[in-house]
Amino acid sequence: MQGIAVNVLNPKAALFFMAFLPQFMDPNANPSTQALVLGAVLFVIALTIDVLYALGAVAIGNRLANTRRATGQRRLLGATYLTLAAVAALTGHRPASA
Repeated sequence: MQGIAVNVLNPKAALFFMAFLPQFMDPNANPSTQALVLGAVLFVIALTIDVLYALGAVAIGNRLANTRRATGQRRLLGATYLTLAAVAALTGHRPASA
């Protein structure tokens, strides 16, 4: 609910509609109806893209959740952190003497 309120009260959304939608509107037709139709089209496109992102994230998450793969990832991440720590310890900055 909070996300809806933020999006409705977001001035960037109103500026977007005021800047880009008029060029796609017919000056001889009802502007309210056209604005509603164009807004609905934008909503459907945005919803479709967001759903595709979510489905893609679920698919990637399921692949990464494989136990054997997760163990390998944890080991690789641990080795990376240890390597970074060793590099930082061996090449640390020493302040110049005054």
